[in-house]
Formats: sequence, C-alpha cells, structure tokens
Amino acid sequence: MMDRVSKVFYQWMEQELLFRPEQLHLTEALLRKWKVYDQLEAIYLELGGQSKRIFIPKNITVWTANRRAVLIDSPLDYNRYRLQTFRADWYAEKMPEMDVKALGRFCRNKEKECLKMGIGPNLWTSKVAEDYFGKPEAPGDFFENGAPAWRLRAWNSLMTDVACHGFFYNLQRVSIYKTIMHQGKLRPLQELLLAGKPEDAEKVGKIVLAGWK
Repeated sequence: MMDRVSKVFYQWMEQELLFRPEQLHLTEALLRKWKVYDQLEAIYLELGGQSKRIFIPKNITVWTANRRAVLIDSPLDYNRYRLQTFRADWYAEKMPEMDVKALGRFCRNKEKECLKMGIGPNLWTSKVAEDYFGKPEAPGDFFENGAPAWRLRAWNSLMTDVACHGFFYNLQRVSIYKTIMHQGKLRPLQELLLAGKPEDAEKVGKIVLAGWK
C-alpha cells in the first residue's frame, strides 16, 4: 500500500513530467543474459540470504517516460541493509551516475526514522522474508538476524535498480530527505509532499527533471 507522500509524488510526476507506471518483468534467464546473476548471488549471500536460489521479484513497478525512470524512497528504505547493497561493486560498475554516497549517508543517519515505522506487522518480518532471509530477532533487535523484511526490501530495491539498468532506463531515485529551497528556506522534500499543495507540483517537477542533467 502506497503512503501519502509517495502518492502525491507520483501524481505530480504524472501531471508535470508525464511519467506513467510501468511493470518490468525479471527472470533468472534475463539476469544470466545480462551477466549479473553470479554477482547478485554473492550480494544476496552477503545480505544474509539463506535460500538455495536468490529471490527474483517477478513484476517491478517504476514510473517511466522517454527511457527515464523515477522512484521516491521512503523512510523504510534507509537502513543498514540498504547501505550494504549500495556498497556492492555493481553500482560503481553499472550505475555510476547514482549518488550512492549521498543515499548511503541517509541510510546511516536516518535509520531511526526507519525504525519508527518498520517494526509493525509485515514490516519487520513476513513469511516471504523469512523464507529467504531466515527467522527474525525481536522487533528493534539487530543482533544476529535482525529484520528479515528490511533485508528483503533492500534486496528488492537493488533488483529494481538492476532491472532498470538491464532494460535501459536511466533511473533516478529521489529521497524524501532531499533538501530544496522553498520560500527562502531549505526544506526536506517530504515536507512539501505531505502538504501536497498543487502550486508546489511544478517546482518539484523541475527539481526532479534537473536530476538528469
């Protein structure tokens, strides 16, 4: 279920930049064709994967237009497990245009915000997450196996990036913590999206568009 901030963001992207949701379909055969399967398998194991085969999300939704793709990351996307995926060599090799250092800083500095939201039902753990990443520790306890659902979310984000690269989309991940000048003050993007004022849609659209220049 999409949160309010994401809903407003994608509505504005559709309105201002004509982006539309598109599903990308991943298979093991495609990953092997792109010559990334073995690399992904190593990342999966480092992330704590416990199944014999990596998890491959069948359908990945991104907002696309003119071979560009855009996604907004929420507080649940910034934590130690996502940081671990950002450190993988794949990003430097295949997606050097993504500012993983900045995104990694959010992972380190904003994990407490992730924790506020991420200990509820199916957010800390879930059956699917446990099938691939094992049993959880108590909510909030990162010792040993920590949060399987957080691990799975981080993994799915990596797979989304891989899919966009494989299908030749220039992906931009927009952070809710990105600061923008608004009415003479630096404000986090999340604040504008929560307010959802129609007059701010054009400004946010221009900022996102500038991210590809």
